Amino acid sequence: TSSGYRRIRGAAGSGKSLVLAARAARLIDEGKDVLIVTYNMTLWHYLRDLVVRARKGGAKPGRLTFTHFHQWCGEGCWNSDFADEYSKVMAPITKIKNLHLPPREEAKRLRPILSPILNQKVPELARRAAQVLPVSKKYDAILVDEGQDYLPLWWNALRGALRSDGEMVLVADTSQDVYGSAGSW
Repeated sequence: TSSGYRRIRGAAGSGKSLVLAARAARLIDEGKDVLIVTYNMTLWHYLRDLVVRARKGGAKPGRLTFTHFHQWCGEGCWNSDFADEYSKVMAPITKIKNLHLPPREEAKRLRPILSPILNQKVPELARRAAQVLPVSKKYDAILVDEGQDYLPLWWNALRGALRSDGEMVLVADTSQDVYGSAGSW
């Protein structure tokens, strides 16, 4: 598209992740820097296998990075001038985790604070950190799987890590909207 943004929608098992992996493989073979982001931290292992199988080889392959969204946020803040602010935002969670409570009690205490921190405060901080990234740390393409689990703020945070002439792809299946996020788009 002229904007560089695309959305791929389809039912479970329709090949959305396969298309995403094939696109990543092609871009890597062209020497592009690609970030693949998922919500589920285990899905990117499957995607990595798909990308490796789809690669044709290039003279000078690009950089391929896999991560899940909240890891990307944390690393982006830690590796910039936002580390102290990130620590402050995460302090309530850290405080509860350091109590070493039984799992049910820990979950009960975390429940009211997790959503505002992980869905809003951390992504907003990561958005600010991404905006000041040097071009060398940005990506030619950002490919998002499980897009139905993302909030618009998360997409906008990732946009900050995209080079000016880059492309972004959001792959989603609204029927798999486990967290109720798809309606926010």
